[in-house]
Amino acid sequence: MHMIHSPNHSATGFVIIEIVLTLAMMGIIITALFGLQSSLMTGTMEASDQVRRIIHLRNTFFEYELQHPVSPTEDVQPQSFKHAIDDPPTQITRTTKKISEESSLKQFKNVKRVVVQGTWERAGQPEEITLVSFVYKKPKKKKKS
Repeated sequence: MHMIHSPNHSATGFVIIEIVLTLAMMGIIITALFGLQSSLMTGTMEASDQVRRIIHLRNTFFEYELQHPVSPTEDVQPQSFKHAIDDPPTQITRTTKKISEESSLKQFKNVKRVVVQGTWERAGQPEEITLVSFVYKKPKKKKKS
């Protein structure tokens, strides 16, 4: 018996190999894309948490200033308070200090240095953000009689 060889027989085998190789390459590419998407989502979530922390720190600064105004004639007393937020978990410390004697801002009266600091842990490592601001309370002008 003689086998009859079809001219399409070898082409069919070649097409199957091409399909298997194409599927393998697509699997590798899709796996890489899922890994990239996962790392992009993680980075986006971390950036979002960072922005929310900064907003909380800024709000802590302004809320305290509005609730505890310092009169222009008061001497700036060092103050400090702490509180925590849950989302994202952060410890916030707000400290008010007098301007140091070495600072060029010392020439202005009624200036205080305000530091708002947020601390938290990420992957077991401590992280922090610090916002520093200077608050000036303009003295009231005396009325001339």
